[in-house]
Amino acid sequence: MGIFAHNFGGEPPMRNFFTRSPSPPATVTAGYRIVVSNLHPSVTQIDIKELFEDIGDLLESRLVRPGVAEVIYRNLEDAEKAVEAYHKRQLDGQPMNCLLVNPRATYKINPANLKYGR
Repeated sequence: MGIFAHNFGGEPPMRNFFTRSPSPPATVTAGYRIVVSNLHPSVTQIDIKELFEDIGDLLESRLVRPGVAEVIYRNLEDAEKAVEAYHKRQLDGQPMNCLLVNPRATYKINPANLKYGR
């Protein structure tokens, strides 16, 4: 036997690359999402939270990466007010770009239900 020979006790086990182990469902937060870009590198997550919570009830606020944040409001009216108030407004010497993107809906994704192939 060579150094690469294996003793599998018969045929080697077959792997099925199209099946996955069941995973717990992923939960997505409901709300209305604003992407804030063109942020000065000195802007912090706390700065974003304090600024945007003045408009209304936040579900979440976070820095996605330097220069970009995500803010999620509970209701559409507050999200629209925030975009109107802060789009092109200067923060630490740079104008923010605020874009209201598709509202986030509450749903669960179960990977076991995803179909791969035909």
